Amino acid sequence: MQSAAILEYLADKTGRFSGGSLDERLAAREWMFREFDRLTRGGADREPAGLRRTGRRSAGRKPFRGMRRLSVAGLVLRAATASDLEAIVRLHEADGASGHGYGDAWSEETSPLYELARRRIAESPDSLLCVAEVDGAVAGTFLLTIMPGLTGRGAVTALLRAVQVRPDLRSRRIGAAMLAFAEDEARARGATLLKLTSNKSRPDVHRFHARHGYAASHQGFSKHL
Repeated sequence: MQSAAILEYLADKTGRFSGGSLDERLAAREWMFREFDRLTRGGADREPAGLRRTGRRSAGRKPFRGMRRLSVAGLVLRAATASDLEAIVRLHEADGASGHGYGDAWSEETSPLYELARRRIAESPDSLLCVAEVDGAVAGTFLLTIMPGLTGRGAVTALLRAVQVRPDLRSRRIGAAMLAFAEDEARARGATLLKLTSNKSRPDVHRFHARHGYAASHQGFSKHL
């Protein structure tokens, strides 16, 4: 019950959703999950399973929906804010220290560069920088970009990048929850294909994606400019 077509149908039938903005779509999903719980579990005023309100919501900002079948207690998926920036970079920095990544490091010198990048992402209507939060701390992150195209009769493709989970919290289904949310959000924005890349030196990550239905269908190339 998360595709754009179904949300439009519900809009017509219930008058609860106009669908014009991301905030409206997220609000509609919260309402849909509450209604589902009310009808199937008898919990009229319950929060959707897996969704915890943080108490830090600013005006006009609504949290991303929780994952309904998630077994990790206290997990919240939401849009990243400026206050999350250092924690996000630290995740990439830790990955780089293990021999991967792009040499990311948070410092007084580099922080303005990351803040500029964050603002550019936030200002783009086709980009979503997200975090997974566990017990009030950033535990994971990913960047989702929506890309219109001509091929495939104008098909829209989503690109998933910069996926990280805090090393001490891996193997707790946080990565699976982030992946599922990214897929859902890509569908809601009209994408019919989700692409991602992974370093060839990470067979564990490759197995993770294969378990979730991703195929190694293309050979990728990159060049530093």
